[in-house]
Amino acid sequence: SGLITAAAATSTTLVHRAECAYCMRIRARQPDLIEELVWAELRKDASDSEDALAGGYLARLRAVCHDRKGLLADVSAAVNRLRISIDSTQSATYEDGTAVLEYVVRVSGLAQLNALIASIRDVPSVDVVERGSSASSDGASRTYK
Repeated sequence: SGLITAAAATSTTLVHRAECAYCMRIRARQPDLIEELVWAELRKDASDSEDALAGGYLARLRAVCHDRKGLLADVSAAVNRLRISIDSTQSATYEDGTAVLEYVVRVSGLAQLNALIASIRDVPSVDVVERGSSASSDGASRTYK
């Protein structure tokens, strides 16, 4: 379970742990800014293999890399090797040769997320992998922890 806070002035939505001290203070002062959050369980369908996820969580990852041919394919393969579903991906390259790859993935829990981060870090040219946030297409910032 968790909590969601929404700041109307900035169009920002944050997801917090249920025990977050910040949320407890906000809940006491402005309870209308807090919404309860329950993670939805993913359902298996007939096309899923035996080891597919029966439940899971969305997580956002950001990899900062030295750009090279095949980088996006190699990082995506690192995700696929762990049989993790990619909900969305976005990439950008910059004049200094840096590439930033962002993924939203479905994981079964923290152990699988940590295994994924380690797998992506092992890809040649990947410098940093972090859980995190980025601006959405409508300009609103969303943070996933």
